[in-house]
Amino acid sequence: MSEARNDFHLFIQENTAFLLSFFGLLGGCCSYILIFALKSRCTSIKCCGFEISRIPIPAEQLAAVNLELGNIPNNNVVNQ
Repeated sequence: MSEARNDFHLFIQENTAFLLSFFGLLGGCCSYILIFALKSRCTSIKCCGFEISRIPIPAEQLAAVNLELGNIPNNNVVNQ
């Protein structure tokens, strides 16, 4: 039991950069797929056994959407 735990510990210790890169890439791919589904105008999306059925906002209403961001401070402004 102790040897198996030690092997796993060594694997993590030696491959930390690979694991971080792999999970970062996996998270990026999942984010891309979700953004694609949100921006899509399709009513039904099927991929890899998953299915999304929805009613998208009509294009006329989408153009009329007004996003209020409020007062966001700009920290990049340099006072001279």
